[in-house]
This record gives sequence, structure tokens and C-alpha cells, in this order.
Amino acid sequence: MNAVIGEGRIPGFGHPHIPASVYPEAIAAFRKALEIEPDHEMATGWLGATLIVNDYQWAEGMRLIEKSLARNPNDSDLWSVYALHLRNMHMKGAEDALYKAFRLDPYGVVPVAIRVGGLQKEGRILEAAALMEIILQKDREGYATNYQSAVLNILIGRLDAAEKHVQKARQVAHPDDLSLDGLDWVIKMLRGDDSLPPFDALLERMQNERFSFFVDSGAVVEWEDTASVVAAFDLAIEQRLPEMRRILFGPKPALMPEADWRRMKEITGVTKFQQSL
Repeated sequence: MNAVIGEGRIPGFGHPHIPASVYPEAIAAFRKALEIEPDHEMATGWLGATLIVNDYQWAEGMRLIEKSLARNPNDSDLWSVYALHLRNMHMKGAEDALYKAFRLDPYGVVPVAIRVGGLQKEGRILEAAALMEIILQKDREGYATNYQSAVLNILIGRLDAAEKHVQKARQVAHPDDLSLDGLDWVIKMLRGDDSLPPFDALLERMQNERFSFFVDSGAVVEWEDTASVVAAFDLAIEQRLPEMRRILFGPKPALMPEADWRRMKEITGVTKFQQSL
């Protein structure tokens, strides 16, 4: 189980570069562990976190996380993930939970990564980039760490640094990594590089490889019509794209028909969960 809960590979955290296909396997492993040891704290908490990611079981997932933390209040990673879900769902206690995680492990990869994500969402990019340096001290070779560092450096205009992080990520990535290709495209575009490949080709790959890029409640490119918005969001829900867990609890995205927005919130259980609060 420790191989599954390694730094940067936490199924309950839900990273965009973890294939959705691994989550059912993780759920099965956690359930098997609980059959052997029903009170296993880690299996209880991470089962809950993974049920949120894969099955959109918001209430049951949070219940299991809280049950685990009550038994083992020293799990800084789980406190961090709990804080992330509280924040995504606009529930009270997110800052307190993240504070507890930092008290337990102020230099932990997961607590810092979630804090970085929060700062980025608030538009505090320079602070996020500075804080990201803490993770780099512990995980210089990691894919997720270098990917996120590349994104932050792009946002603050440090294109040389962004390119170095992309290259680092490529050392541990699949040779044909669409996520990194997308970052390369953005870097070249910002530099005015004449060798920039056609963006249509990148979009075609996204469609063929069933991949969707989201930034906040939109995409890397502006939506052209309602149909493309609905198709992209349906794909993101199917792929368990982590960003959707926050978007689903927020305002209706632009150009999204009200009927489709209600449908998406219903099939993911968000409407039922919100009504239960």
C-alpha cells in the first residue's frame, strides 16, 4: 500500500497525470486491507479520499476521512487532502485543517502542494512559486513537482525556468506526454517561436487521446460554442479530472446551458450532497 501512497502518487489527492483507471484498483486494495484489518486507519481515510475522486461519493468519502483522522490525527497528508475537499466544497474548516497539516509536517510535499494550489487559485502566483521551492528541495526529480513548477514559472514569465522543469519532468514521463507537449507549446507561443506547431494538431491529439485541459472554469482556449463546452465538461467528468471537483461546486460556467449544468451536478451527486448539508 505504501507504493500507492507515495509522494506525488496519492490517489485521494487526484492528480491530472494519474490515469482514472488506477482509482478502482486503489479502492479495491483499500477495501481488501479493511477486510483484513477493519480498523486500519490509513486504509479507512484513503479509501474515503479515493471514493470522492473516482465515485463522487462526497458524503461517504468525507465521513471515512474524518473517521480516520479521529483515530490518527497525525496524518499530515490526509489532513491536507481533507482541507482540499473542504475548500472545494465551500465548507467550513479548510484553513484549520491545512494549518494542522503544516504543524505536523511544514515541509511535506502534499501539504505544501495543496497550499500552492490554493495560492494559485487566489492569483497569488509569486507566493505560490516561492512556496513551490520547498517541494523542489524534497522532490527535485518528481513529475508532478516539476510540472507544477513549470506552470507557475510560465505564469510569472520565467520561460527558461519553465522549460527546465518541463525537461526534468520528461525524464520520468512517457516519451509522448501530451501534458508536457501542451506546456512546450505555450512556452514557444509566448516566445514567438517560429517552430510553433499548429495548435489544431494539439487539439486533435487532446480529442484522440481523450484529454481535456482546464484552467479554472474554462479551457486553455476560449470556448467557441455551447456544444464544445458541454462535450469538454462531460469528458472531464468521465476522466475524473481533479479540477472538476472544485468547478462542480462553483458557479455555472459561461456558455453552459442550465439544463446540462443541472445534469452534470446530478450525475456526480453534487446536488444531493449540497441538499444534505
